[in-house]
Amino acid sequence: MKSPAIVSYKPADGQFIWKLEEIEVREDLKPDEVLVEMVALGLCHTDIFVSTNQMNDTSILGHEGAGFVRKIGSGITHCNVGDPVVLSFTYCGACNLCKKTDVSYCEQFTPLNMMACESEGETFSSTTGIKPIGKFFGHSSFSKFSVVSGKLVVNVKDFNLTLDQLKLLSPLGCGFQTGAGSILNTGNAKEGETVAVYGLGGVGISAIMGAKIAGCSKIVAIDIKQSKLDLALKVGATHTILAGDNNEVRKKLHEITDGGPDLSFECIGGPIFVQNALDNAANKGRVVFVGVGKPEDVLNIAVFPFLVSGKQLIAGVEGDSVPTEFIPRLIRHYLKGEFPVEEIETRFPFADFEKALAGMKAGTVTKAILEF
Repeated sequence: MKSPAIVSYKPADGQFIWKLEEIEVREDLKPDEVLVEMVALGLCHTDIFVSTNQMNDTSILGHEGAGFVRKIGSGITHCNVGDPVVLSFTYCGACNLCKKTDVSYCEQFTPLNMMACESEGETFSSTTGIKPIGKFFGHSSFSKFSVVSGKLVVNVKDFNLTLDQLKLLSPLGCGFQTGAGSILNTGNAKEGETVAVYGLGGVGISAIMGAKIAGCSKIVAIDIKQSKLDLALKVGATHTILAGDNNEVRKKLHEITDGGPDLSFECIGGPIFVQNALDNAANKGRVVFVGVGKPEDVLNIAVFPFLVSGKQLIAGVEGDSVPTEFIPRLIRHYLKGEFPVEEIETRFPFADFEKALAGMKAGTVTKAILEF
C-alpha cells in the first residue's frame, strides 16, 4: 500500500532532516496489530528531540495520530474496520507496573516507544531503497497509513465525533493527556488549591485546562511570551507572570498564592527550570516535571533545605494516564466545552509541515496539527 509520509533522516551537523516522500506500507498484520488511516496528527517537540538525536538512517516518527481503522489483526477485539480511533503510547502489558495499570511507567516504555523497536523495512519500505524504521510510540503517525500496536488504539466511536472534531483531538494521545494528566493524575490537584504552570506550549496550556477542570482557586501561567500568557487567560488561567529573573517571578508568585503554589508543573525542560519551580513552591508543595532537557542534564538539590521544606518533586510520564480511560474522560470534557483544544491549535496541510515547524520555533504556533 502506498502512503505519503514524512521520513526522518539521520541528522547532519546537529540538524534533523525531514522529507516528504511516498513509501510502501505492509498490509499483512500480526494478530495484535491494526492498520490505521490517519486523518490528522499533532506535532510534538518529542518528535524533534528524537530526530535530532537519531542514530539509524531513516525513521517514520509521529506519535499523536487520529484516524480510522482499515484492517485488524486476528487478535483484535476492541475495534473494527471503520471505527474512529485516537492513538496513544504502547506498553508491554506483562511487567509489574503494567499489571498494576501504571502503563505509562512500563519497564519497557523507552525501548517500545522511543527507540527502534522493529527491524529496518519491517513495516515501511520505498522504491528508492530506504527502509525506514517504524512503530515510533507504537504507531508512527507521520505516515498516512500505518500499522500500529493494538494496545495503543483508543476507540472513540461512541462519541459520534465529526471528522473535524476527530482531527482536533489527535494530540490527546500524548501532549494533551500529558499536560492535563500531570495536573489531574500525577499532581492530584484538588479543588481550591493553587497551581503554577511553567511553560505554555501545548502541554502547558492543557495543564491550565486541567487545573480549571479540577476547580483550582488560583491558576498562575508563567512564560516569556505575552501572547502565550494571553492565551492562557482564555482557557482558564486566573493570573499570569511574564518570566524573567526568577527572584521576581518568585516574589510575584508568592504574592498571588500567599506563600507559594500548592502544585507546580514544569514543562520547559532543563535542570534550572525544575530548580526554579522547586524553589518557588510552598512548603509541602508538589512539583511535577515533564520537560525534556539534554540526556546528560543533572539536577542538584541541597538535601537539608529540601528535607525540612516537605516539598515533593515528582517526575511524570504521559500524565500517569491509562489512555483507554483518560482519553475518553478528556473527550467528555471537550464536548462540554471544558477542554477547548480549538483555542490553542493551528492547522496545516500535511505537506506544509515545514511551515508548522517554523511557527513552533517562532513561538507563534502553540499546537500544530497536520491534516491529511
